Amino acid sequence: MPTRTMVQPSAGDPPAAGASARGRGARTRSDGAVRAALEQGGANRGQAGPPGEDTADFGDTGASPGNLRVDYVLPSRDLVVCASGVYWPAEPDAAAAAALAATDHRLVWVDVGFDAADCQRRSTPTGQ
Repeated sequence: MPTRTMVQPSAGDPPAAGASARGRGARTRSDGAVRAALEQGGANRGQAGPPGEDTADFGDTGASPGNLRVDYVLPSRDLVVCASGVYWPAEPDAAAAAALAATDHRLVWVDVGFDAADCQRRSTPTGQ
């Protein structure tokens, strides 16, 4: 499943060329993104988009854009999204700290199935 990158128009960036594809992407949310936006302040204060949907932790001062939703997974149309999220824990442990330090992008995940019954048959992690 390919991962795509796009800007977040509601957070001050212009629409991307393929922005219409976002409607088919899985909606993601992270408590860690909300906490980061509140703690970091700066450019995050003026953004219109929900901070819980951010997927990248960019600089928050000067001309830097702050945290934005730039990464997403675009599943095939014939799959059902069972669950999705951003691996950005509000309280990181050692493993999470290593992932957070590796890049300013956060890990976006999607659990897909072939139909709704397929989603119900398995246990899905929360991703929070």
